[in-house]
Amino acid sequence: AIRSDGACELSAGSGATRTVRHADAVAVLIGSAPDLTILDARTRAALEQAGPPAQQVDGVKATHQVFVDVDRWTCETRAVPSLFAVGPLRGDNFVRFAVHDGHGVARRLRAMRADEGAARCTLPSHE
Repeated sequence: AIRSDGACELSAGSGATRTVRHADAVAVLIGSAPDLTILDARTRAALEQAGPPAQQVDGVKATHQVFVDVDRWTCETRAVPSLFAVGPLRGDNFVRFAVHDGHGVARRLRAMRADEGAARCTLPSHE
């Protein structure tokens, strides 16, 4: 879970072992089906309210089911700006897409940082 102070709590499946680490970013690797309960309720609600994402882009079917609607060049979610979804969450489950996804996210973050003077880049509150 991500706490309101930005710390990330990691625990074993049983919950027996817990470690709290401060992180600048968190990557949630979901396997074959997403469990987005790590996100706060407000963020999950925004994603749900956006409705199901399209399973095609420019007439091309995604290689896997699309779980989150994102900008295809930046991987930024349309429902929650400054939240990014890559790989299987956006419908591409092949390693070759990791380079594109990572590059798109990095490019968008650089653009957001450049715009900080006008409007400060902040992550959604995780309360």
